[in-house]
Amino acid sequence: MANKVIEVDPFNVGEAIRQLEDFKKDFERKTYKFLNEVMWQIESLAQTWFDTSLSDITLDGKMRNPEVKVSIEGDGNTHVIVAKGTEVFFVEFGTGVYFNSSAGSSPHPEGGRLGMVIGGYGKGLGARTIWGYKADGVKVKTHGIPAQMPMYRAFMRTYENIDKIARRIYG
Repeated sequence: MANKVIEVDPFNVGEAIRQLEDFKKDFERKTYKFLNEVMWQIESLAQTWFDTSLSDITLDGKMRNPEVKVSIEGDGNTHVIVAKGTEVFFVEFGTGVYFNSSAGSSPHPEGGRLGMVIGGYGKGLGARTIWGYKADGVKVKTHGIPAQMPMYRAFMRTYENIDKIARRIYG
């Protein structure tokens, strides 16, 4: 945002106050617009990357995309970007040592800190290179899936462009 110079005339302080109030309103409007743009970009990128992710790769070559809905939720001045779906964590953090790092580690930059490590959730089957589960009463064998990190990548891409967004909005 460009520097704002307000000259104060001692005989017309009211004018300086009006200019400051206008500046404050403009700044608040632009800040609201900036935050909405950042949230929209993260939401949009994350949804695109979830839509193109794989939630399963079976040993017989079948692949499936996750059903995930990314949205902005909140009210007032507090908003969060939420990914909802039964396979969000699997897609974000990966499953199994076959496509990811060793059991107990995480290919996701935030996985270890968040406790989302390979083979560390569910029954721990991801510590194996092959395991099975039942889907619609049929046993399915899988190697798991690589960590695809749609939320993390969306946040990082937006972070990398935050100065461009700010310059465009604040001028």
